[in-house]
Amino acid sequence: MTTTEQTGTRAGRPGARRRLVVGGGVLVVLALVAAGAFATGVGRPAEPVTGDLVRVLATNGREGYVRSDDLQPPELVPANPEEAGALQAARDEASGRAFVASLAEGLGAAVDVEDEIAGRAYDETRRAVYRGSTAAALAVLEDRLGLDPDRLASGDVRALLDEAVLAGERAVQREIPVYDDDRTTRIGVFVVG
Repeated sequence: MTTTEQTGTRAGRPGARRRLVVGGGVLVVLALVAAGAFATGVGRPAEPVTGDLVRVLATNGREGYVRSDDLQPPELVPANPEEAGALQAARDEASGRAFVASLAEGLGAAVDVEDEIAGRAYDETRRAVYRGSTAAALAVLEDRLGLDPDRLASGDVRALLDEAVLAGERAVQREIPVYDDDRTTRIGVFVVG
C-alpha cells in the first residue's frame, strides 16, 4: 500500500493530515485523516470509536469515512517476514479454494486438488485472464488442475473463467462500513482485498 501524508490544520481540526491511499488495485480519494471519535448505527449514538479516520469513496459513489484501523486491522499486519508469508499463503489458499469451487460448479464436475496448488492455479489463471489470454488460462487449468481441455472448450469458457476468478477475489475481500460526515450515519461500504 502506498501512502503519502501532509500534516496541518484543516476545517478547524488541529493535527489533521491529508493522506493519499493506494492499495488493492483501488485508488482511494485524497483523504482527510482526522483524529477523533464517531459512533456506529443509523441516527443513534453507539459506543464511540477512536482513531484516525480516512476519507474514502464508497462502492455506491458517496464520500465518507472509514477507520484507518479497519483498512489494516492488527491481525492482518505481520510482525515479521515469516508471519507475512503465512498470511499471504492463507490468502492464496482461500482464493484458490473459491476459484476451484466455482470452476467445479461451472463444469458440473468434481475438482480435487490441494489448497496450495489451487492457490497457484488461481494466481496464474487470474494473470492470464487479465492479460486477455484464454489459451494461457486453459493451459494452466490443464497443467495445474488436470482438467480436460476438451471439456473446458465446450460452452462459454471465457464466462466460466471470469466467474471463477471473481469468486477467488471475493473470497478474500472485506467490506468496511463507510460513515457520513456526522460520523454516525452509515452511508455505504468500502471494499478492500
